[in-house]
Amino acid sequence: MRRALIGDHPAIMSLLSATGGYTDVMDWRAAGAHGRRRYDELVLVGLPHGDSPHPLNHMAAMRGYAARRVTLVSSLDVYPNPSLPLDEDAALDAWPNTSGGRAHIALERWAFASFDAVFVVRVPTLYGPGAPGEMDALMRGHTGAVNPAAVRQWYPASRLQTDLVIARHKRFPIVNLATEPLSTARIAARLFPGRACGPPAAPAPYSRLITKHAGHFGGRCGYIMRAEDVLADMAALAQALDALKPGRIAAPA
Repeated sequence: MRRALIGDHPAIMSLLSATGGYTDVMDWRAAGAHGRRRYDELVLVGLPHGDSPHPLNHMAAMRGYAARRVTLVSSLDVYPNPSLPLDEDAALDAWPNTSGGRAHIALERWAFASFDAVFVVRVPTLYGPGAPGEMDALMRGHTGAVNPAAVRQWYPASRLQTDLVIARHKRFPIVNLATEPLSTARIAARLFPGRACGPPAAPAPYSRLITKHAGHFGGRCGYIMRAEDVLADMAALAQALDALKPGRIAAPA
């Protein structure tokens, strides 16, 4: 089976290429010059979280490609107002949107128009090795560099490959991998108790999007992971990363 992974998001590409068994792995620019264009499956990784380059470059790179099925890893950035509990049925054209949101929407619509069997998986803010942003600062213990008032939906990159398989198996055209919202203050208190965060800054990010399909991903009440489960996973990751620091000796098994 010929399977290609195409995209430019470093954290997602690194993870999926290591665990997905792809025959070809390339960025969007290389895809435009690649000789093989017919695949059993294409997994396309959309724009990095919050970025807003015009998606026409990605669409042009895929000209002439054909596949039996296509999975597009998109983003919850498609929602113009993430502070509302919107699910996959929400109309996205009814609100003004950011340039990044519009770019992700354009990629999704292009995918549905260009291929027959398409599955779109929208991810929240990623955390894990290689994922940049506020969580990277938290994992390094830089609590003073983050806004404690921010409330985000955090998604562990380590489970993405499994969730892609579930989405394809269930044949969901669109899935929000929505997790229960968590404040930065709560994360910092769990991972680094006693350390002060920076002063609250307004306006602070606030996201509480949901999914219709939580039960199929081991979740409930609109979320594939509860906040406490996300916190426990973050704490385990922080402990593992701390054990890898120079000079640390791993505890005996």
